[in-house]
Amino acid sequence: MESHDRDFNWLSEHPAELQRRYAGQWLAVVDGEIVAAGMDGEAVYRRARRERPDAEIVIEVVDRELTNPVYELACLA
Repeated sequence: MESHDRDFNWLSEHPAELQRRYAGQWLAVVDGEIVAAGMDGEAVYRRARRERPDAEIVIEVVDRELTNPVYELACLA
C-alpha cells in the first residue's frame, strides 16, 4: 500500500477526533502524521512542503459538520 493510501485510510479512521480538533481547517498529512493545519489551504501546503520537502503530502479539509467530517482533496507529490 502506498503512503498516500495509508494516509487517506488513517484520516477515514479518525473522523470524530479530526472534526473535534480541526473543524473547518485544512490538514496536511504525511505517513499518518498531521504536519500542518490551518484555515488557508495554500499556506498549509507550503508549511508541509517546508517540513517534508520530498514527501507525498495528502491535503484534506475537515468539514464543520459531523455528517461527512473529512473531504478527500488531493495527494501531492
